[in-house]
Amino acid sequence: MYPSHRIVHRDPTSLPFEIDPSTGWLKTRTQLDREASDSFSFGVEASDGGRPPLKASTAVTVDVLDTNDNDPSFRRKEFRVTVSELEPPGATVLKIRAYDGDKGGTLR
Repeated sequence: MYPSHRIVHRDPTSLPFEIDPSTGWLKTRTQLDREASDSFSFGVEASDGGRPPLKASTAVTVDVLDTNDNDPSFRRKEFRVTVSELEPPGATVLKIRAYDGDKGGTLR
């Protein structure tokens, strides 16, 4: 007889995972987004259904890896600057910074 598996969490339906009770395969239930949550922690319990029933539990942490799923953006739609014709070559005219919503994504 194979053990039956279940997720142990204060609100298992809030997790983007489900576990197959008979095989123990942990699967995603919804799309993951690292920018929304970069890790999930919960427990898994297995019980053998014997008499008396015996149980075991373990802690599970799932870390979500980031993918390049956000377009870079600028804080402004348009930049306008005036420059003197007397500025020498190599003079700084404007610093433009783009931002990327992906983890660690500030472009320079």
